[in-house]
Amino acid sequence: AIDSCASGGHRLELESMRRAIAMHLTDYNYNDLPAKHQSSYEMSTWFPFTGANTGYGEYHSYTSKYILRSTYRQSMAFQVHLETFDEQTKEVLRNGEKEWRGINKYYYDDIYQLTKNTASANEWYSYGYMNSEEQNGFALVFRHFGDYSPETQNIRLKGLNANDTYEITFADDTSRTVTATGAELMSIGVSVTLNERELTDGSDSEVIFIK
Repeated sequence: AIDSCASGGHRLELESMRRAIAMHLTDYNYNDLPAKHQSSYEMSTWFPFTGANTGYGEYHSYTSKYILRSTYRQSMAFQVHLETFDEQTKEVLRNGEKEWRGINKYYYDDIYQLTKNTASANEWYSYGYMNSEEQNGFALVFRHFGDYSPETQNIRLKGLNANDTYEITFADDTSRTVTATGAELMSIGVSVTLNERELTDGSDSEVIFIK
């Protein structure tokens, strides 16, 4: 074992990663979810396999779609006290695992940052994966918790073929389907509204499926 998460992940360097895989990336606050979003994207541009855990403290006895989606990587550890979960929370956990297994195959494809790189409470953050040959993939979208974080935002996708037509569906907004060309989705984007408040602070998330 290599303690590569030490010093906030600053020991995650090429020599140690030739000899081990990072089951989690940093010993920094696991419950700082905006920071976790950034590290998920940034480290995935360097390392083909990384993991994450769902958090500590209060997150041992509680979870949500936002917490779970913030943990999605090639590997994830459900760091929870399952005996404290009510049946509704257990269902959230089961659904999260099922959702993650459905998209996990894309984690070895091309990764794209779809918003600016920010952990600001009043901003959204999104990144996604696309299989360049099959031209399908997914995007994770996170609305942070600030009072001025907008409910609706256009997410411009990347890695699409401009002249192809795509079908866009959503994990939560299941009744909605968007059909558009790659050029439209990369220039105008797809509108996403997040107002479910998956955490009490107002944080929210969505998964966009692309095919």
